[in-house]
Amino acid sequence: TTWNGHGYWRCIDSLQSYQQAQRDLLDGKVRCKLRGIRDERGNLIAGHAPSGIFQLLAPVFIGAGDALGNGAIIRAGSVLDDRCTVASGAVVENGTLLPCSFVGEHGCVKSGGVCAGAAVKSGTVLLDSIRSCPPNPPENSLFDQQNTLMGEVGVELTPELAVRIGCALGTAAR
Repeated sequence: TTWNGHGYWRCIDSLQSYQQAQRDLLDGKVRCKLRGIRDERGNLIAGHAPSGIFQLLAPVFIGAGDALGNGAIIRAGSVLDDRCTVASGAVVENGTLLPCSFVGEHGCVKSGGVCAGAAVKSGTVLLDSIRSCPPNPPENSLFDQQNTLMGEVGVELTPELAVRIGCALGTAAR
């Protein structure tokens, strides 16, 4: 059989093929409306741009509510969906981070993907593969699979904040 159509077509049968389609979208090779606003360098940012000292090497997509630590580097072709965290000194190079995923300090995702809610531990390098959550994670858990509390990067932990976190955990755990 043959297909006689017009426009963009790609067989998505691997992570690499999926990421090439993402790069084609970011590079403007596909006529479509993407959410977000392009900055002066060609990055696509949904919501407010993250604050801090980091590098975005265009074109990349930064989702709404993303947090980027000081010294983080997001290289061309990378897509960070909503509410992702890339900690200080971490690098995402041609990587895909699905919603609420986390890359720890000095971690690296290179041509890989991080599933929704999954974490790449500090100092870990993920190459050409996918990091996913364990099957059947506990519902409504405040902690990730490594029993660490996830949250905003660069917030000073003061005694007052520790008390507020403790009260919130106590209320949630009842």
